[in-house]
Amino acid sequence: MEINRLLRPFKNRLLKEDLIRSLIGSLSTASVLTFILSAFYHFKIQEPDRKYLLLCFAGSFLAVFLFLFFIVFYPWRKRVARRLDSTGLKDRISTMIEYRDDPSPVAHVQRRNAQWYLRTMNPSRIRLNISRKRTAVAAACVLLMTAMLLTPYDIFARINPEIEARMALEKKIAALSDRLRTEITLAQFPESVETPLLGTVDTMQENMLAGANDLQRATSVILAKQEMENAVSEYVSRIKLGDAFQKYNATRSLGVSLAVGDSGMIGDTLTQTVTDLLEDAEKVSPLASDLRSALSSSGVDPSDALYSSFGSMASYLEDNVGSLTEDGLTSLCDSVISAVSAQTEVEEKYSAIEKTLQEIQDNLLGFSRPEDPAEGVVNTDDGDVVEVDVGVDLRDRDAFVGGGGRDFFKGMDEPMYDPELGVVTFGSVYEQYYEKYKEALKSGVIPEELKEMVDKYFYWLNNL
Repeated sequence: MEINRLLRPFKNRLLKEDLIRSLIGSLSTASVLTFILSAFYHFKIQEPDRKYLLLCFAGSFLAVFLFLFFIVFYPWRKRVARRLDSTGLKDRISTMIEYRDDPSPVAHVQRRNAQWYLRTMNPSRIRLNISRKRTAVAAACVLLMTAMLLTPYDIFARINPEIEARMALEKKIAALSDRLRTEITLAQFPESVETPLLGTVDTMQENMLAGANDLQRATSVILAKQEMENAVSEYVSRIKLGDAFQKYNATRSLGVSLAVGDSGMIGDTLTQTVTDLLEDAEKVSPLASDLRSALSSSGVDPSDALYSSFGSMASYLEDNVGSLTEDGLTSLCDSVISAVSAQTEVEEKYSAIEKTLQEIQDNLLGFSRPEDPAEGVVNTDDGDVVEVDVGVDLRDRDAFVGGGGRDFFKGMDEPMYDPELGVVTFGSVYEQYYEKYKEALKSGVIPEELKEMVDKYFYWLNNL
């Protein structure tokens, strides 16, 4: 106890040294780590997450500081003794601590001598070992980190036009994707629909960023649209149930109305079904049996609301063959209509998402289309306005639609695969395609309802 009391003033002085050296080391390490992370953001031309960088700096600073303070520099008793001996005490303090429990006269005299030195010695005799070089390095690290954090993250893009163009594209894709996410969230889809839709948007954004050209990026949107349609179709069970119901006599009319998806038509069909069941009890068992068969063969999840509604209807018919009531049947029909309405609402909300996807696709390809191109204009990415002549048959105007000596159009240098020629540019085979189109038009291969659409395709291609 006496030894500890005598060593305490010297230990307190060394604690100051420990604190300062630990601060210098932790500042250097945390600054370097934060500098590297910030530089990584700059290299990727991505706006840094300053909250994340701040947490990294604070976490690394705290971890390194604790390690240095308590493990590397902490003045334990033997470490204090070595520092005291280095002032010219010639191992007196270390020997005293080593033989503190030795009862021999020699050890006793040695301890008395060492304790006398400790009582008469000023703690300031121990010089704080603070390296100026390490302090300067720590200051430099902090300055470099601060400079990197204050440097605009797009500095490299401003220097290199290619990087700037890539960065602008990434911002554009991020804005389009965020717009889609916002619309999906605001639509308030059921969770079983919203989750896969948002996941598809994430995948679409990654694919668009990885795309080498606008055509590939637009293809990513098309694939995303297919994925979203699949996700919605998994929820909208009325189509599968409608197909299954049409295979059985007693449920055929219900199947047709479900396939159409009109709530009014479904309501009228159910009302007629209730009337028939109340008037003719012999129709109850066949309807219950066909409902069970159609449900089991539909492939729809039994937990689906519409499936459950029809399942409840089948159970009611089976249990009350001779005692059906209008109120009981009406209640079941209301449950079916409610489930159909919920699915129809999802379909209507998704139709708005589809329009947004189409706008994104057109945006990537560099043009926007009016709702009815035959009665409006086409706005090009250069700001030009192309009027569409509604009253003239475009098929009689080859120079206007597909010719006229035009040797350039948007996307002419894009690669494509031709079954006969392999990979070629679109511009090199365009004339051949257009000639084949005219031949198909004359031979009647193209259906009448598609002719106008194909005309507009070639018109847009040559005027954008």
